Amino acid sequence: PGEWITSTTPWYPHVYDYGFYYGSWGGTSQATPVVSGAVAMLLEAFPTVVDWPEMVKARVINTALNASNPISKQGHGIIDTYHMIYSDDYIKNLLWEGYFVDDVDTSRTYNFNVPTGFEEVRVTLTWSDPPGSDELVNDLDFRVWDGNGNYLGSANEFDDNVEDMTFTTGDPGLWTVEVYKFDLNEAPQYFGLSVSAVMSSPSLSLIAASNMSEISPGDTFKITSEMMNSFGSTAVGSYQYLELPDGFSLDHLEVYRADDAKFNVDPGDLEQVSPGRKYYFEIGRASCRER
Repeated sequence: PGEWITSTTPWYPHVYDYGFYYGSWGGTSQATPVVSGAVAMLLEAFPTVVDWPEMVKARVINTALNASNPISKQGHGIIDTYHMIYSDDYIKNLLWEGYFVDDVDTSRTYNFNVPTGFEEVRVTLTWSDPPGSDELVNDLDFRVWDGNGNYLGSANEFDDNVEDMTFTTGDPGLWTVEVYKFDLNEAPQYFGLSVSAVMSSPSLSLIAASNMSEISPGDTFKITSEMMNSFGSTAVGSYQYLELPDGFSLDHLEVYRADDAKFNVDPGDLEQVSPGRKYYFEIGRASCRER
């Protein structure tokens, strides 16, 4: 969900102290509860998949937002709770299916409509591999054809129970995806399949202004900036950068969400390239939508 998310913490004082009850954490300490909460909302919206973890995992991965970090740092991306549940003009959910393959039905074929003008089509296949081995027990793959029957490619990893591909070319219309067994040692193998289309990339803009046109030594002044995102969801990977001239200091930082919720941020908690001089404020530090 971002970096150093502020959330509730246990009462005892050895955790990061923001009044004992709040702290800023990163890594799986925050990814786990945030993703769990997002999945809870997904299950509330689609209760029929409560007992189908493969379908849930496919949807979460398929709609995640790539923050252009190595997979070792971001996994499959930053979770996008809104588009896990809803389609809009920016991201359209095209297919969400689950079934199984076995030694008789060795493949399953699905069709979905890809609209004209897409920027990319994402296809994600997941399955819960049987336990008991460091290697895959069952290996599933998929292949894709576009609206004119042109073969676009296949996903055939051999060391992961997630197959994930993004297509930036192909003719719109009725596409076809075939899920098939490559190696099936224990049957049946249930799977989840999710497909979405990105229709438009976010367009960020930044406006900044000061409340004073002239200052004198000892003055305190305010700089107000507004970051806007046409995408309609969190501006993943974006940040604001502030460099202070000699003799200036940063007193405090206030962050406002589009719903006017206010967050106070201690400058000492910001990433500082040059202590007291250069600050980075990452959007992931606060829950932002359209701002």
